[in-house]
Amino acid sequence: FSTAHRVFAVRPIDHCPLDIAPGGGDGDIGLADLLLILADWGACTAADVTGDGAVDFLDLLTVVGAWGSCPG
Repeated sequence: FSTAHRVFAVRPIDHCPLDIAPGGGDGDIGLADLLLILADWGACTAADVTGDGAVDFLDLLTVVGAWGSCPG
């Protein structure tokens, strides 16, 4: 039996998961999302859109590749 504490970040299912800034998103994947990735570089935050444990070049490429308005 483990006494370790665990913390999980839970986000609701989103039709536009790459729209991370500001807050819950603004309906576009764009400059605000890119700036959040750059500001959080190296950390494990909501800007880690690939889910690999760090904000890095893959997250940057993912956001740039999806640039534009969110569907629906």
